[in-house]
Amino acid sequence: MAPVNENVRQRTHFFQTTISTRDSLYSYFGGSEMADTYRITLQGPEFMVSQNAGVTVGVYNTKQEAQVTVEDCERDDFMLHTARSLVNAAVEAHMRLHNIDRQAAHSWIREASD
Repeated sequence: MAPVNENVRQRTHFFQTTISTRDSLYSYFGGSEMADTYRITLQGPEFMVSQNAGVTVGVYNTKQEAQVTVEDCERDDFMLHTARSLVNAAVEAHMRLHNIDRQAAHSWIREASD
């Protein structure tokens, strides 16, 4: 394994969470950057950040500003992905615990989160 450079932000994320030992529900979330989700292109003197879907995220004066935006977007995407995974795990556990369907369990989880 290569030594870790303290001046470089490490972008690999792995964590575990136990939702409920009572129902033996154990979820593992492994995450990493999504390859090629965002790209930086030169547009005249400026740098444009866009998603591969063709959506422009922003236009910046420097490549460094554009790179910071890409990192922010990737971090936000990862947080959304893990939040959705946690909600799904909670819904599944609530369904099993109360013997209810997905829609009802999701409604209860949504109600409890507000």
